[in-house]
Amino acid sequence: MVMTCFNGNGQRFSSLQINQIKIEINRVFQVFSHYSAYLPEGISGQDMPAELQAIFSPDARILNFLEPEAGNQYPVSPAEYFQYIRRHYTFGLSYEQQWNTDKMSRPMPMDEQYTGFVVYLPVYVKAIGLFDGQKINNVSGEYYAIMGFRMKNGQITDLVIHYVQAEKPKIKSQQSNTLIGPYVAPAFTRIHSQDIFNDDVWDAWGEFGYRAGLKAVYRRSPNLGFFSGAGISYYRSVYEIVDYNNENLDKMVKTDADDDKYFELIQASVTEKNALTYLDVPLGIRYNTSGKRIRLAVQASLEFSFLLSSRFSVTGSSDHQGYYPEYHVILYDLPDYGFTAGPVDINDKWKLSPFNLSTNISAGAEVSLGSNMLLTVSPFVNTGLTDLGYNVPKHRDDYISISGHPGKLSTRSAGLLFEIFFKL
Repeated sequence: MVMTCFNGNGQRFSSLQINQIKIEINRVFQVFSHYSAYLPEGISGQDMPAELQAIFSPDARILNFLEPEAGNQYPVSPAEYFQYIRRHYTFGLSYEQQWNTDKMSRPMPMDEQYTGFVVYLPVYVKAIGLFDGQKINNVSGEYYAIMGFRMKNGQITDLVIHYVQAEKPKIKSQQSNTLIGPYVAPAFTRIHSQDIFNDDVWDAWGEFGYRAGLKAVYRRSPNLGFFSGAGISYYRSVYEIVDYNNENLDKMVKTDADDDKYFELIQASVTEKNALTYLDVPLGIRYNTSGKRIRLAVQASLEFSFLLSSRFSVTGSSDHQGYYPEYHVILYDLPDYGFTAGPVDINDKWKLSPFNLSTNISAGAEVSLGSNMLLTVSPFVNTGLTDLGYNVPKHRDDYISISGHPGKLSTRSAGLLFEIFFKL
């Protein structure tokens, strides 16, 4: 197995940390060079010394560049490399290894948790020896050592060699990780007007709704990303008026179809259920802390929402009459003038603005479910910024008809967001 490709996401390291990496690389290569050179009267035996073994990962592989036949060169373990020298260069091997840590690649993450990193470095090898006591083998060439290390409390630890190969590792052109996955969020929602919800005559409350959709996150660094996607949001509220009677209240003067002035007398008990459905397109930023398995994830976005459905249903009863002060009469049971009494049962569309802009903020736990999957569980709050434009009466017993203009109407929701992301 040969490592030939790295993800393009580099990690920012301080100058001190980079210097620590270079010091460790110099130490590792000095050990590698020392045990690659061989004098028969020096070290005896075929067992690889612990000092040499410690600079390699358990599954490390070294291209056997000391094999004279290029077609027979293949990756071997560090122990096989050590034994190969002593078995085939019995008269000794002169070995030189040159490297320049300034040519080291950027450290790049090698796991989902970004606690392990890799770097690669070109290494020039020059070796000469008598192969199998018969043929002089003169080796010179540039190879690439791929090393891994870990970060612990800001310190570089456990730097080891993973591979030594002839090919230069390739860097993916992709500059960010991409995560994509579905989300669902049960929520308590409101179609909110401060005037309606605080009115002395009306009762108003929110009801359960939901949010669901698909989101894509483009990670610009291990901790920072931007996201967008598409989803559906569903809002519900109930407006209710019980045993309303405006007989002793100041009443507005109205004009009928005959241009006569009158006061409308109303008795009503109605329950109005409202529901709005939107297509949402979020644009946001996502930040997560570092950690091995569980991390804090914070998201903030603007949501551009387009109205798909706006429905209301009304049940109850109401009685509308007209008092004409000029004639000192009360008219009733005249449908042409709107003076009727009886049950109310209406289902219809609610005329509102087709566009809604809102903000969404969430903060919760991000959990790794393997190297390519994440689960996020976050409480969230969504607040509408635009006025939905409730300016036209829905029916004769709605808020506008009975109480007047409701002021700004906006969407609100709060709940628990569940997201599953898959790494592309």
